[in-house]
Amino acid sequence: MLSQQMQQLQATYQAISQRLEWLFTRLPETDDRANGGQTLVQWLAEAANPTPMPNLVTETASNREQLLQRYMAGERHFQGWDLLQANLAGVNLSGADFSRAQLMLANLAEVVLEDSRLIGANLTGADAIGGYFRRSQMIGAVMIGTDLSEADLVEANLVGANLGGANLTAANLQHANLSEAVLIGATLREANLTGTLLWGANLSGADLTDARLEPASLATANLWGATLPDGQVYAPQMGTL
Repeated sequence: MLSQQMQQLQATYQAISQRLEWLFTRLPETDDRANGGQTLVQWLAEAANPTPMPNLVTETASNREQLLQRYMAGERHFQGWDLLQANLAGVNLSGADFSRAQLMLANLAEVVLEDSRLIGANLTGADAIGGYFRRSQMIGAVMIGTDLSEADLVEANLVGANLGGANLTAANLQHANLSEAVLIGATLREANLTGTLLWGANLSGADLTDARLEPASLATANLWGATLPDGQVYAPQMGTL
């Protein structure tokens, strides 16, 4: 079900982003009828029948190759890059800046992004199984449905990140900062949350079965309907931790 939703989301994103790019490159600054130019009405009529868009798969592959070449040449700034569905599995991109980059549905399995910046990046639906994100800055990143099982997120900064429905099974989150993060419906079974900051985090409906953590770290978190490490489902009548 999640896979189908991600495919639909990807298709919608593709259509909207490509259409907006096409429109922005062609939008006339004025209705220049007086100088014999094309009127805005004529332009809009033409825009209703656009020319074929470039192939997204080819563009993504090209972006990947450019990324790897530039990284090998010493470049580290890739803010806002479009890497939708890019295959970066096992690639070492430590120290790179991918802030606001589009990494939806990307293959990031066992990728190495140690000490990297992913501030505001979109990793929705990405496969990041076993990824190495130690000490990465991921403030406000969008990782809805992202698979981060067995990922290394030690000391990662995930303040305000959206991890709704994400899979963090057996992930290592020691001393990570998840303050104000959204983890609604996330799976954190057997995750290591020792020393993790969870101030104001939303863990509604999350599964924390067998997770390692200090109960006090959940004092300010929203735990409505969450499954606690001992297997019990939290509800207000159970009292505070």
